[in-house]
Amino acid sequence: MDKDVSTWTKGYKALPLDFIDTPEHPLCTRFGPLVEKNLNLYIEQMSEEGMWDISWSWGSYPENFEAARIYWKGILAVNRYKQLKAFGCLE
Repeated sequence: MDKDVSTWTKGYKALPLDFIDTPEHPLCTRFGPLVEKNLNLYIEQMSEEGMWDISWSWGSYPENFEAARIYWKGILAVNRYKQLKAFGCLE
């Protein structure tokens, strides 16, 4: 897990919320401040449509990548909304 908040938006990195899904998770106590920063990052990165784009690309097979990108955006949205709700960030 990348603990350097300044690098979180530079490519694909494992972030605290990739491992910690609820406030009851055992690691939440240990990494609480980073979890809070990760929640704030997700809120800041949310588009006006309420979605997030993926942080990686393939560089080849552009048609297949675009289809996979759409699927992954949906997966990210479901997972992040569950996390935001679990941590009380949604009404």
